[in-house]
Amino acid sequence: MRQIITLLIFYTVILIAGCNENHQDIGIDTDKTQPKTELRADAVKTGQAMPVQDDSAIEQAVKGNAAFALDLYPVLRSDNANLIYSPYSLSVALAMTYAGAKGDTKKDMARVLHFSEDQKAVCRGFSLLDKGMNLQDGGVELNTANALWAQNGLTFLEDYLGIMERCYGAGLKRADFIHSSEEARLVINSWVENQTRQKIKDLIKKGIIRGDTRLVLTNAIYFKGRWEKRFRREDTRQAPFHTGAAETIDVPMMYLSSSLRVNRFDSFTAIEMPYTGGGFSMFIFLPEAKDGLKNLEDLLVQGHVSSWVDRLCRSDKKDVHVYLPRFTLTSEFRMGRTLSSMGMSSAFGGQADFSGMTGGRDLCISEVVHKAFIDVNEEGTEAAAATAVVMRKSVSRAVEFRADHPFVYLIRDNTNGCILFIGRVVTPAG
Repeated sequence: MRQIITLLIFYTVILIAGCNENHQDIGIDTDKTQPKTELRADAVKTGQAMPVQDDSAIEQAVKGNAAFALDLYPVLRSDNANLIYSPYSLSVALAMTYAGAKGDTKKDMARVLHFSEDQKAVCRGFSLLDKGMNLQDGGVELNTANALWAQNGLTFLEDYLGIMERCYGAGLKRADFIHSSEEARLVINSWVENQTRQKIKDLIKKGIIRGDTRLVLTNAIYFKGRWEKRFRREDTRQAPFHTGAAETIDVPMMYLSSSLRVNRFDSFTAIEMPYTGGGFSMFIFLPEAKDGLKNLEDLLVQGHVSSWVDRLCRSDKKDVHVYLPRFTLTSEFRMGRTLSSMGMSSAFGGQADFSGMTGGRDLCISEVVHKAFIDVNEEGTEAAAATAVVMRKSVSRAVEFRADHPFVYLIRDNTNGCILFIGRVVTPAG
């Protein structure tokens, strides 16, 4: 099985509104950009994410991210494989790239990523989302960070650098890709490791950064949340998990008896598993049939998730016996061909127009790489993801809820409905 969908939590964004060192020797120069962790007094007192400023740009960013997340799901999943990815991380890294797009490249990116063609509105939306997401309190830690890594001597328009700093907190770091591409790759990967608490390693594989690389745009997201009602380790037992209609494996199955929101739909049951403070939750969608995952996923990609979550959030809590497998998953993707096939081909060849970055049509995307991780255990959930957009010199080209068979899950920010992670579990591994 492949990795789950990291889902609707943040980011990092499937769904809707909530239920209530010195590298100078290799040509890399680090600036003052640091991971943007804001310790907010209100968040610490209440244990909840502090509401961000009300703005239509936020709503557009959240809706666009959710649509992009669901567009990607059928493309990234594969038979009998787990899945996890962060639509939020992908959206942010590509939004930084989009800020410099012009002409047909801008139109194609807007259509595929579900961005407004008003680039300033996209900037404002992600800037406000970012401010509302970075927090650290007793039960939940959420951090995001962005950076630009540019070839020494490559000049940018001041307007573009201003947008990167103002909207994404992404300072400009210099590198020598021409003469020291491997050293630069290692430094960027090290930055990603540090931002994700060593959960995302070797994001950019050898050969992706080459002598013709001119710019790498990176996003990293890290989430750690404790369950509001924790599972007791002593209650975890080996139990069967049905990987298909006739196949069963033994997995570590956690158990919890608690009062939670759970709802039965026509062909599946949904449950909300809140983290401490209630600001974030994992939502799990469990098909009735042991082999019903595909039918559930067909409904998922048709855009029904938001109505499912709304209905669940309006329901009363019930006494529930929850059986949930402990699992740890990692997924990684090279997204260039995927995004190109989805309608963004103009961003990858000689026809690319990113003149909003440098003033000339001298850059195109060579690859988009993404990696995500999730660990679900008795204490809670730890999840991380990172995305790199690599750009090169342009050339022409009491109810019982027993999750003992495959299911879909997501993590979202309940204050604004932004999806941070989304995935599915086909074969738990923990």
